Amino acid sequence: MNACEQVVFRLLLISAVVFLSMTPLVGLAVEEHAGSVDRMLDELAEASEPTVRQRAAERLATIEAPADRTVPALIQALEWDIDAAVRGRAAEALGVIRPLRADVVPALIGALDMEDQLRVRWRILEALESIGPASDDVVPTLAEVLDSDGFPGVRARAAEALGKFGPATESVVPALIEALLTDVHPGVQLRAAEALGAIGPVTNAVIPALIEAFGLHDHSGVRWQIAQAIANSAANLPDARAAGEIDALKTAVMVLKTDAHPDIQMNAIAVGHIIQDLERGMAR
Repeated sequence: MNACEQVVFRLLLISAVVFLSMTPLVGLAVEEHAGSVDRMLDELAEASEPTVRQRAAERLATIEAPADRTVPALIQALEWDIDAAVRGRAAEALGVIRPLRADVVPALIGALDMEDQLRVRWRILEALESIGPASDDVVPTLAEVLDSDGFPGVRARAAEALGKFGPATESVVPALIEALLTDVHPGVQLRAAEALGAIGPVTNAVIPALIEAFGLHDHSGVRWQIAQAIANSAANLPDARAAGEIDALKTAVMVLKTDAHPDIQMNAIAVGHIIQDLERGMAR
């Protein structure tokens, strides 16, 4: 064996030694991972300290483990744990674990119907928002919460979630308009207006509804948010060709100009500029 062959042989020998030394560690890592999942599942189900169960739910949301192992345990915690923080963290985890199992959304909706703790209901809504309109039951559930939940903060959170979906279904915009026009709490009105502005004018009812609401509400924060929503909706019309949409925006400008608030005046000016751009586009 010449010198060159000796060097090659030594390199191959070193590589083999390194590979053999690492192989048991890989197996050990897999075994430790499986043991960690088992430990968290045991803690979630059996730990006497609520903080331990809460931490186990949080970690199960992030660790790589089969959903068929983690989801049933989290549903059990959501439905039966006596501690509200644990139930809330279980709901949060169920909202992010993928792939989404068919039993997750029904479990969240069922828990929402039974739950009387505000912070847990909030977490359930966050989970439904994370899942989104990919599940047919999410939007109707959020619309029902927006319409009838006894907690204004929960109704406002439902409006915010619906605004994140965009015009995902035909029921999103009507639910938000109804809340904007009829809900008695300014916080809900504000979030509904904000959501409508984020979605944009997906139907020709949006801007007229915002104009109507501007005349109905006297809360300065709500009126400003409605004005902002009108401006945002107008900004989503760069390719509009319908004269009716431009007429609605012109009406909005006249209504906004009746309010002396400088920010609302700025919104009126912004909408006016958008109208000019739209009319130039129609003239081409």
